[in-house]
Amino acid sequence: MARPKNPDKKRSNGDGGVWQLETGRWRWEIVLGYATKPDGTRSRKTKSGTAKNETEAKKALTLARADKERGMLATPDKVTVSEYLKNWLEGRAPRLAKNSVTSYAGLIRLHIAPNIGEKRLQALKPLDLRNLYTLLLEKGLSGRSVRYVHGLLYSAFKEAVRLEITYRNVAEAVTPEVPTENRNAKASQAWTADEAVKFLSVARGDTLYALFYIMLTLGLRRGEACGLRWQDINLEQRKLRINQTIVTIGGKATPSAPKTKGSARPLGIPPELFEVLRLHRAMQAQLHLENGVSPETDYVFTTRTGTAIHPDNVNRSLERLCKVAGVRQVRVHDLRHTYASLARRAGVSLEMVSEKLGHARASFTGDVYVHTFDDQHDAATLNLSELLASRPRAAVA
Repeated sequence: MARPKNPDKKRSNGDGGVWQLETGRWRWEIVLGYATKPDGTRSRKTKSGTAKNETEAKKALTLARADKERGMLATPDKVTVSEYLKNWLEGRAPRLAKNSVTSYAGLIRLHIAPNIGEKRLQALKPLDLRNLYTLLLEKGLSGRSVRYVHGLLYSAFKEAVRLEITYRNVAEAVTPEVPTENRNAKASQAWTADEAVKFLSVARGDTLYALFYIMLTLGLRRGEACGLRWQDINLEQRKLRINQTIVTIGGKATPSAPKTKGSARPLGIPPELFEVLRLHRAMQAQLHLENGVSPETDYVFTTRTGTAIHPDNVNRSLERLCKVAGVRQVRVHDLRHTYASLARRAGVSLEMVSEKLGHARASFTGDVYVHTFDDQHDAATLNLSELLASRPRAAVA
């Protein structure tokens, strides 16, 4: 069977046909609808595929028609924002970490769908996004979260353009007008060396002492520390590798792949950390023995029953220990900031700090994670004669 003489002739939505290709295979095609371009012209939107023979091609066409009738193949100019984002996230899910999928789904469910979800994707205007961001800020959503919403929509609509579902990415024309962050507040996210020492001296008797110690020593994320297993650690070679993380999905601690490709990384174990881990392993074995448990997994940090530590319990322990130690209350993630800042202060290159943190770019590490302490500002205050001297003073770390 040859291809129709006028394959571009307008057909009604749901119509379609099959024809044989020069390769011998058979193509099937169904018309989904017609989209209007910015210049007013209309183009036909179709779904098609190939099969090895005419019978299979007709079968595929019949299934596609049935899907169209059930609304599973929406006409492009009738697709709503919610419908499109649902399909977009389902397509992206296999390539994302579990916690990222959960985070994106939450942004869509809580902030996007209730406000612009029913709007047709092709009819969406930049003003709709501007109003959305303004509304979210008025409701108390943080500027950071609003930027996340914008980033999600930008990525999703970019793919819609690539798939020819819509002709422009309206998110390109909008930038969320969020309050400028206080850079001084940013500096308070990192402990000074004295605060870190004071905290660890109090935490020494806590069951999570080794967890806090390793986070401050290597800059691990909370989930990476919780997901660490003894099989990931070689004490003889004094090496460990981040192979998984623990994320919270629906309130349940769930193992997941590392956050990014760069997050799956090897790290060296310095002598002091080696000793802390060695003692922790002995203490853990004794604790399991006393409680009569034989853990099915070999997590480095466990509960008394041998199960993995829930990430939220780390938050609670940190808050409690900060109060006892009398140091500034910080988030668990700020221990990572502290590591980065103290490492730079000690002279470790920004590129090396970035690599140890598992970041893709050193510039991101410097902008977000490295904080400057007051005495570093003092040390960097130079006389003009020093700035102009032919022999420069040693650089400040």
